[in-house]
Order: sequence, then C-alpha cells, then structure tokens
Amino acid sequence: MSKEKYIVREKNPAAVALGRMAAAKAGVNEMAKRGRLGARARANALSPERRSEIARKAVEARWAKVQHEAEAVERVDRQARKIAIELYGDPYADL
Repeated sequence: MSKEKYIVREKNPAAVALGRMAAAKAGVNEMAKRGRLGARARANALSPERRSEIARKAVEARWAKVQHEAEAVERVDRQARKIAIELYGDPYADL
C-alpha cells in the first residue's frame, strides 16, 4: 500500500483553540466532574433493563479478558516445562 491512499484529515484550528480554552478555563478536575455528571445523566436516561444489559456485557468482557490471560499463562508454563524436559530430562522418568 502506498501512502498516497491515505487521506489526512486536518483539525479545525478554531475548534482546537476552543477546546484548549475550555480545558484551561475548566481545569482538569472540573472536566472530570463534568464527565461524571454526563455519565450519571446517561444512566438516568437509560431504562433499568438497558443499564443491566450494559453492565452484564462489561462483566462478560472483563471475565473473558481474565480467562484469556489465564490461558496464556498456562500455555507459557507448558512450553517452559517442555523446554526444561528437553534440556534436563524428565524428573519423573525414574519413578
């Protein structure tokens, strides 16, 4: 792929300046508070069933990540044991 195929979208300088002015005026803590207020307003606007569905999907995503990481650790552990047996022999072979 050549770089000519990619379209570079330039930012609107006025929008960038306005965003920086708002961030400077509000401060970081104020912006975080506004984010929390927005989240609370969104949650209040959703039905209890929809909030439950969103929460369920979030839990499933977190557990899927944990499960994936556990499987990766087990896979690495099996590979390490296999290499150790190849290098040093099976410690249980004489039993």
